[in-house]
Amino acid sequence: MNDGIAKDAVDYPSPKKSRFQGTSSLLSEVANSKVWTKYPANYQLKVLTNFAMLELPERTSENPIVTPLIDALHFRRGIHNMRVRDTEWEIPM
Repeated sequence: MNDGIAKDAVDYPSPKKSRFQGTSSLLSEVANSKVWTKYPANYQLKVLTNFAMLELPERTSENPIVTPLIDALHFRRGIHNMRVRDTEWEIPM
């Protein structure tokens, strides 16, 4: 929903959070290629999805995140470096 006030927009994530995300992405890639191969796929799925949900931003109607569209679409820095079996969709607006 595009109902934010442009003057309230901030860079998201912050530079500090971007560095943290880049580091955690690197560590995740190492874990995926070295450590996780020793665990069953079902266990990997449960652990990784729980951590992914914890990383999502906390947003409420009282505390919205107002940011430029490009930041909103790419709020997770470094994720493009991870190997996944996933798809990306472009939604015309």
